[in-house]
Amino acid sequence: MTASAVIQHLEESSGDESIGLAYVFCDYKKREEQSGFNLIASLLKQLVYGRGEGVPKYLQDLYEKGHPPTLDDISKLFQSQVSKNVYTYIVIDALDECGDEVNTEARGTLLSMLRLLLSTDTIGLMITSRPTNKLREDDFGIRPLELEITASEEDLDAYLSSPEVMGRLRLRSLIAKRLDLQQKIKRAIIKAVDGMYVLLLLYYLYLCLSLSYLAIFNW
Repeated sequence: MTASAVIQHLEESSGDESIGLAYVFCDYKKREEQSGFNLIASLLKQLVYGRGEGVPKYLQDLYEKGHPPTLDDISKLFQSQVSKNVYTYIVIDALDECGDEVNTEARGTLLSMLRLLLSTDTIGLMITSRPTNKLREDDFGIRPLELEITASEEDLDAYLSSPEVMGRLRLRSLIAKRLDLQQKIKRAIIKAVDGMYVLLLLYYLYLCLSLSYLAIFNW
């Protein structure tokens, strides 16, 4: 959610082709297809098309010769593409979902590439991740600026109390006059999600599909 808002702001605030923007949304469900090669290739593709350019000639020549590009080929092209821009913004969302404890190839490859790029002063990098997967200084050779983002209990309560939310619950006719039950539901959700909007939406979805008091109390 935070990364999407930042990306939208960057897209709307810059119409200059010399300002590059590329991003990836890591997803543990797609970890098999989100290899280091594919992630960097995706970033490269966005920068190329962002400048209104076609497939790099080097890549065309490789394919014409029947030689698929290697990770080294893609990495060099990516660095070359970045160097064409006055400034380049890169956003990596949910880095903690990139690979897993056993398969660290994707995360390692991506961080190695970003480490090289940060040796210049024309890169703006934003990475989101759960607190349990904090970036270390030796990941990039510099100390990352960390900003912890969590929703306050007041924000979550305001969201759950909004007419748009309460109006979608299938149980709304049952709890409309039960203010005590409404408060119990909200307190339970706020405690469970611990400041994470994603979990809030999941619990809310569950309640939207619930059809009885029993479903709530069993939850």
